[in-house]
Amino acid sequence: MRLKIGVLVGVFIVLCMVLQVDALDGKTLYVDGYNADGPWDGTIEHPYQFIQQAIDNASDGDTIYVFNGVYDERIKVDKTPVY
Repeated sequence: MRLKIGVLVGVFIVLCMVLQVDALDGKTLYVDGYNADGPWDGTIEHPYQFIQQAIDNASDGDTIYVFNGVYDERIKVDKTPVY
């Protein structure tokens, strides 16, 4: 139960960052945990499998869209938020 809460908190943090940087007109990176076989390039056609992949490949102004699902991972956000 504790892990699921941690994942939900992580997704919430990512979504908050997405809402803050959306106004900078960057590209949108997509994440879908069901895309287990790849390829993974972050597009709508080939979304990343893990949230961390999108975070690592995001640039200033990008938006990360995470499809519904349970993502069993620890994410590290080492980006500077834009206010």
